[in-house]
Amino acid sequence: MKINNKIYVIFFLTLFFSCKSLSQREKIESQIFRTIIFDRLVKEHSEFFIECDKHVIPFDENDFLEQTGLIDLPKNVLFELKKNSKNAIKNEKWSNSLLEELNLGSGFLKLRKCLNNEGIASLFEKEEKRQTIFGISKPIFDDKKQHCVIYVSILAFPGSVSGSSFFLKKVYGKWVIVQEYDFWMS
Repeated sequence: MKINNKIYVIFFLTLFFSCKSLSQREKIESQIFRTIIFDRLVKEHSEFFIECDKHVIPFDENDFLEQTGLIDLPKNVLFELKKNSKNAIKNEKWSNSLLEELNLGSGFLKLRKCLNNEGIASLFEKEEKRQTIFGISKPIFDDKKQHCVIYVSILAFPGSVSGSSFFLKKVYGKWVIVQEYDFWMS
């Protein structure tokens, strides 16, 4: 009987700490999401949508260094970003409650919920004109959660996509965009 009680205690403690860890991760990802939205996207775009999927983008240390010139970044940070991009959880989605909390007027965020692939296809079919749909990747952090890489794509219409990556650093408790890099378009 005592063994069963110990097992239950261990199980509930494990469950408690894993939930706490998940909510801390979600909180940090939410901070990154807000930083990208408010410090970059809202300043450059109006009337946009957000894609639900948090795509996982591989981190390439050589491309990063070549394109950013941030050669003084500690090697362990680069190693951890690469390792954590390989181990990132796939198939996650941005939450609609996060979009609602942004409190952006309809002049910016056209819909207070994110769009899945079917919603994006339906939007283009229905509207038959250019749109601005942001795909914001899953943030990739170093182990201490002081550095982050995130990728943003902009879908204007099927076949017309552009994007770039952002390197962020936590400075005095606030996430700051250090550099935008890896620009591309199709």
